[in-house]
Order: sequence, then C-alpha cells, then structure tokens
Amino acid sequence: MFSRRVGEHRRWTVTLSLVAFGLTMVISAVLWQWARITSIAELAHQVTALRPVFSVLRFTVIALLVIFWPVLANGFARWRRLGGAARAQLLAVRWRVSGWLVLLELILGQNLLARFVHAIQGVIA
Repeated sequence: MFSRRVGEHRRWTVTLSLVAFGLTMVISAVLWQWARITSIAELAHQVTALRPVFSVLRFTVIALLVIFWPVLANGFARWRRLGGAARAQLLAVRWRVSGWLVLLELILGQNLLARFVHAIQGVIA
C-alpha cells in the first residue's frame, strides 16, 4: 500500500510539473511574440493599464478560496482519508490562510512596502 501511494504521488508530481512547464513555455512564447510585435513603451503602457484588472482578479481568487474553503477542505479530507480532527483543523485555518493571502497581496501585489519606503523617505528628507 505504501509503495502504491509513493508511485501515485510521483505520478502526480511529474504530471503537474509537466503541465506547469508546458504552461510556462506557452506563456513565454506568447509574451515573446507580443514583445516582438509591440514597442517597449506600448508594452509598458498595456501592462500599466492591466494592473487593476489583475488586482481585481487576485482578490477575486482569494474571495473564492474563502467562500469555497469548506468544500475544498472536506474534499481534501475525503481524498486523503483524514479523520474528524484533521478535517476540523483544516476548517479552522481558513481565516488565517485568507488573512495571510490578503496581507501578501497588499504588500507584494499592491506594492505597499515600496509606497511605505517612499513615504518615509519623503518625511526624512
């Protein structure tokens, strides 16, 4: 039984790694062609214009994760055959995980750290 789980784990790891590699190659090829067709200034303008869309998309994914957390936790517990205590622990960490995701989004995605450093430099100077 243990060797079957290890084999299944390896298969999933290899499959997901290949999918991630393939998606990376496709996205890289699209971006490479996009960069060849458009000028750098136009590309920078388009990225700046799409920044709010991606911010809304990231917050939407975080909100969907919070909303569907019980369904995902129960499905994971069933899939891994976890007991009631482990399932309850999965359900209990929902707000902690969502809080960390929102905090990371604010610091990294919204560039809050750089804005704070610029504000501090303005006050000191």
